[in-house]
Amino acid sequence: NRAKHFLPKKHLLLLYHSLVQPHIEYGLTLWGTTHATYVKKITILQKKVIQIINRTPYNDHTNPYFAHMKILKIKELFELQVSKYMYRYHHGLLPKGLQFVFNLDRHDHRYNTRRQFTNYYAVADSKYIGQTLWKNLPDNIKNANNISIFKRRLKKSLLNTYDERVNLQN
Repeated sequence: NRAKHFLPKKHLLLLYHSLVQPHIEYGLTLWGTTHATYVKKITILQKKVIQIINRTPYNDHTNPYFAHMKILKIKELFELQVSKYMYRYHHGLLPKGLQFVFNLDRHDHRYNTRRQFTNYYAVADSKYIGQTLWKNLPDNIKNANNISIFKRRLKKSLLNTYDERVNLQN
């Protein structure tokens, strides 16, 4: 918080990308499926950092700043991570040990069984969410020639959902 007084915005943004974002992204495909209550603290922290970088009051809306700085919020970061995994799956780029995770022909059930409350739900939810995200992606994103183009197109699509009506200054 003290750095905002003497570092320029571009250096604060660099600090965000090097110190904050990696911590948010670590294990996101697993913990991103948890209830919003548990993610709220991290969401608030991410918004505070965005407000510090932009030197805005605590009660300013952050959507326009996320869009202006081309930073994805946690929900969209999760979608990007899972979608990249699905891209690798559908294009045969996953290691053989991970190919089993998304057996698209199998239908999971939610019947009341003895193993109903195991930690498998994070993987099961990611599988379901991954399949749903993949089905809802436009073909121009799905059919990207490589993972870099896929990521760029998807990130642009996700950023377009943010509200950019506020006039922002560099």
